[in-house]
Amino acid sequence: MPELKHAELINGVVFFMPSPVSLSHSFAQHELNTWLWLYKYATPGCQTGSEGTWVMGQKDVPQPDGFLRILPRFGGQFGDAGDYGAGAPELIVEISGSSLSRDLGAKLDLYRRTGVREYLTVLLRPRQVIWRQLVRGRYVEIPADADGVPFAGFSRPLAGPERPVEFQEIDSHGGGRTLQKAGGMVE
Repeated sequence: MPELKHAELINGVVFFMPSPVSLSHSFAQHELNTWLWLYKYATPGCQTGSEGTWVMGQKDVPQPDGFLRILPRFGGQFGDAGDYGAGAPELIVEISGSSLSRDLGAKLDLYRRTGVREYLTVLLRPRQVIWRQLVRGRYVEIPADADGVPFAGFSRPLAGPERPVEFQEIDSHGGGRTLQKAGGMVE
């Protein structure tokens, strides 16, 4: 199928991904990829990526919007299947617009079954972030702070190696947000 550009296999069902991608999805993905990169930059033993294929089983081959994995020598749980990730990364991020029912249904169940330690879902409508942590085989939502941010300004460590640098979220002049490293701005 040469016209096929993006598809996922979830529980034996092929899901074709929509095209084109909305601006709201693109903006959210860029910001999350930046945040994941900053986390990786400050945390030895981590790798991040976006839209990579993960082989989680014979019937499960998703392409999450973003992921963070911890290298095995730092305690990570992932593997590789040739050019693809295998098993479960420590964190998966999905930006949910047109894929909302799949991200909160089949993918939520898949990521739980395969042992993804943390699953972050960014809902575009309504604008909401849901962060879940795998606890004894079940996802538990991490409560939001007073501003509705479930990860308390990026200062909460992900499951994995100890973080040498803590980040805080601060307001920028344009009403958006930027990250500040303890003791100075992230370069």
